[in-house]
Amino acid sequence: MVACSAVVLALLGASLLLSWAGSGRPKRLWWWTLPFLFAVASAALLVGDSFLVREWQERIAVAGVILTHGFAWQAARAFDQRSNVVGTALAVALGWVSFDVAAQSLGLPAVGGVARTLCVAALNGLIAWEFWRGRDEALPSRRLLVALMGFFAGLSALRAPFVPFLPAPLGLGAPEVWAVVAYNAAVVAQASATVALVVAMSRERVALANYEMALRDHLTGALNRRAFDQELLLLENERSSDAVGVAALVFDIDNFKTINDRFGHDVGDVVIVEAAAAAQRSIRARDALFRIGGEEFVCLLPGATLAQAEAVAERLRRSFAETRIRVGDHVVRATLSVGVSSTELDCAHVAEIVSFADEAMYLAKDAGRNRTIVSNRPRIRRSDPRQAARSNAIRVSPYVRVSSGSNPAGVIASASVVSSQTISAPGASQPPSRAEDKARSPSPRP
Repeated sequence: MVACSAVVLALLGASLLLSWAGSGRPKRLWWWTLPFLFAVASAALLVGDSFLVREWQERIAVAGVILTHGFAWQAARAFDQRSNVVGTALAVALGWVSFDVAAQSLGLPAVGGVARTLCVAALNGLIAWEFWRGRDEALPSRRLLVALMGFFAGLSALRAPFVPFLPAPLGLGAPEVWAVVAYNAAVVAQASATVALVVAMSRERVALANYEMALRDHLTGALNRRAFDQELLLLENERSSDAVGVAALVFDIDNFKTINDRFGHDVGDVVIVEAAAAAQRSIRARDALFRIGGEEFVCLLPGATLAQAEAVAERLRRSFAETRIRVGDHVVRATLSVGVSSTELDCAHVAEIVSFADEAMYLAKDAGRNRTIVSNRPRIRRSDPRQAARSNAIRVSPYVRVSSGSNPAGVIASASVVSSQTISAPGASQPPSRAEDKARSPSPRP
């Protein structure tokens, strides 16, 4: 029976090795072949003869079983690219050997048997813990593997107190057929299920990576328009069930066509990448950045208030304005216009706040660029920004100092005033708007 189990384990280990060697999987996955190697070696020691005294032959075989689980623990850590614990696994096995020798010398063989079973239980528990730590990765088979290892950890822990009374190989008693069958069946079942789930997880990880690539902008690494549409639906569902607030930032690179015309599209691409990097530095880990146009981005901030979103927008605007972008012999400095909105404005849908933030960003362009404008109410009308300012109380961010003498758009604002003044004085000359920038700019969508 033990020999049959050894053959099955050898075939399982070989199948893993051949499968991953032929498919170009990362070498860190090859750690999974070592547990099977030690399991086969342990089985060979148990059924065969060697130059060792039988007591030591069995002791080394048991140490091999402990190493089997120790290397499975290392393989689980390697799967999620965590640090190496081979030394710890070896120390556990050698520690058990020393402990068993001491227990035998004191006439307490049962203590060594219980310690062996507890070592196996602990290592199975550590394997389950390692996979549980990575539960944020959306791999369906991961939770099944956690449950599998947790089950066997619990089974070994429950068996430990009865080791002195159970027949071998479940305990220290005389071997019985049912115990041999049960033990080997459990070993083969655990190994087979582990192989199936690890292979499934590796494939799920590849599929997940491909899916995420389809949602990423290849130039900036930001999420793309497809991901943006999906996130809107997700946030809408969360908000309807939990009343979660959401804020939105829409920002655009000022005078981007001029940068492209003067320095070339390669430099323009670098400027876009730097804008995305500045945004990533400014938002939280739970927030999401999307590139939805050539030089236009959206940030969605779940749970953020309007004031918090405004602070993020200003941090982003200032960070990018202070960035010196060196490309070859060129040093390029660019600015952003940012619009901010939030569901605090009694918006019925998350998509509305993005629209309001977009309209506020249009007004930031019209007001002279390189500024943040916060939408205070739904809805700014694109067709008539002056009327929108009167009716919707658009305010310039208090972090942006604007004086009527230096502001070509005639914006009237102060550090704390929510302005109900017109955005443009009648007859005032207007700088080129964002809409005009877009009309001249051939920037492709990602």
